[in-house]
Amino acid sequence: MVRPRSDHDGATPDSAALATLGLLRVGSLAGRSDLIEIAESVLRTHSARLARSPEAVPSLARAAWLAERGIRVAIVVGRPQDTGTRALAARARVELRPEDGVIVVEPDTSPVGVDPAWILGRNAVDGRPTAYVCHRTECSLPAFSPDELALLC
Repeated sequence: MVRPRSDHDGATPDSAALATLGLLRVGSLAGRSDLIEIAESVLRTHSARLARSPEAVPSLARAAWLAERGIRVAIVVGRPQDTGTRALAARARVELRPEDGVIVVEPDTSPVGVDPAWILGRNAVDGRPTAYVCHRTECSLPAFSPDELALLC
């Protein structure tokens, strides 16, 4: 028996492309270069198909674009139950692209499974919920309101 497998996006996205997107996101957030290398290997394997007809594989094109651009992450430092923290996180989820991430972290803690480099130096300023938008190794100045955060995204 053989399970038929599509080599392009149809009514459902290509499973290899979604797995590649997931590997890129998790690898970046967790600081796992081994996962990123696996994702890049998949992209190299499928590069001819992507170059030949990108419109047939939009999920794979998204993965290639993410590998090239890198993930952007909004780090929201504050107590999760605080309405200001919730408002910042909600706005970040709206403003960032689906491939990007939002990390909500309590002050002076580090979430399990997240590379500490994302959190290092990100603090709640004056005890207020504070957000930073980071891309690769660079982060924005702190934002304190959803509108300020939207300008950074």
